[in-house]
Amino acid sequence: GKVYKVVKYAVDVTEAKTLSANHEAQIEAINRSQAVIEFDLNGNILTANENFLGAVGYSLNEIRGQHHSMFVLPGVAQSREYSDFWFKLKQGEFQTGEFNRVTKGGKEIWIQASYNPIRGSNGQPTKIVKYAYDITATKNMQLGVEKLVAELSDVMNAMAEGDLTKKISGNYDEKFDDLTKNVNVTIDRLIQVARSIRGSA
Repeated sequence: GKVYKVVKYAVDVTEAKTLSANHEAQIEAINRSQAVIEFDLNGNILTANENFLGAVGYSLNEIRGQHHSMFVLPGVAQSREYSDFWFKLKQGEFQTGEFNRVTKGGKEIWIQASYNPIRGSNGQPTKIVKYAYDITATKNMQLGVEKLVAELSDVMNAMAEGDLTKKISGNYDEKFDDLTKNVNVTIDRLIQVARSIRGSA
C-alpha cells in the first residue's frame, strides 16, 4: 500500500499553443485592417467590428439582429440575384466581388468584399463571415473616367459629322478640368472659324 514511485505522463503542447497564438494574431491583424461582419445563414447580423461600423455609420446595437438587406440599394433585396446570392452562401459557396452599399445616412459606398461560409465540425455551414475594404474613392474615380470617356466619345463623333453643338457638360474630378476645358475651347474656336468662313463666302 506504500507509494514506491511516481510516473509522470506529459504531452508537449508547445506546437498547439504556437499555432493558437498565430491564429489569434492573424485574426487581430484582419480586424485592424478590414471591415468584418458576421451573419447567420439567413443573413441576419450577429456581430461586426469597429471598421465595419465606422464605414456604415451604425452602432452594433443598431444592426445586431437586422438583415443584411438594410445595407443594399432600394429594390436589390427583392431581386432574383440577391436571393440567389444568399442561397449560394447558405449552401457553402464562397462569394466575392465589388458591391454597392448604403450607409445609415443614405450615402452610397463601394466595397471589395468576400463572403465566407464557416463550417462546423459536421462540415455544414454555420454562419457567414464577410471581410471587406472600402474602395469608394477608387470606384468613384473609375466610374467618373468611364462616364467622361463616353461623353468625350459622343462629342468627338458629333464633331466628325460636323455637329459642333455638343460639349463636355458633366461634373468630373478636378483632375480632368484641363481636359474638359480644352475640348470645349476647341469646339468654340471651331465654331468661330466656321462662322468666319461663312461670313467671307
